[in-house]
Amino acid sequence: MLTPILGLVVGQRTSSRTWAGALLAAVGLYLLTVTESFTIAPGDGLVLIGSVFWAAHVVGVGRFSPAAEPVGLACLQFAVCAGFSLLGAAYFESATILYAGLLSTAVGYTLQVVAQRSAPPGHAAIILSLEAVFAAMAGAALLDESLTIRGAGGCVLMLAGMVWSQMAPGQKRSRGRRQSR
Repeated sequence: MLTPILGLVVGQRTSSRTWAGALLAAVGLYLLTVTESFTIAPGDGLVLIGSVFWAAHVVGVGRFSPAAEPVGLACLQFAVCAGFSLLGAAYFESATILYAGLLSTAVGYTLQVVAQRSAPPGHAAIILSLEAVFAAMAGAALLDESLTIRGAGGCVLMLAGMVWSQMAPGQKRSRGRRQSR
């Protein structure tokens, strides 16, 4: 929900389908992450603060990627991220985090810039939010973590939000019939 809101600040219009998809994804994310007592864990407040910065990043990439050379923009992002991350890593992390950060950040930024050249920021944010769905599914499949009915419902809502936001207004699913013109 934050990306379309921040997009309005810089003049990016968002369709009603994207707003609806973002709302479905936000409700789904809430259901996936909320605790048994329907409260948000303390660490999730930090994640929410990070989400504001992530939304600003997606809006910025959406604004600059159509006119920029993708690898150059990705390298600029990587350099800025590396600079800030190295400051924190020098104090808090070991050298093994360097490899993971270099590979995932470099590949991730490059793919994001290439993909966002033709995707509106709202759509990109909803698609990127599916990281939580895949993390939950991988945790259940690989790490024997439990996925509650509420959490699974949240995953379904997030996927539904992504599909809903991608459908153009008036677009109907084909039932395998060809229509003659």
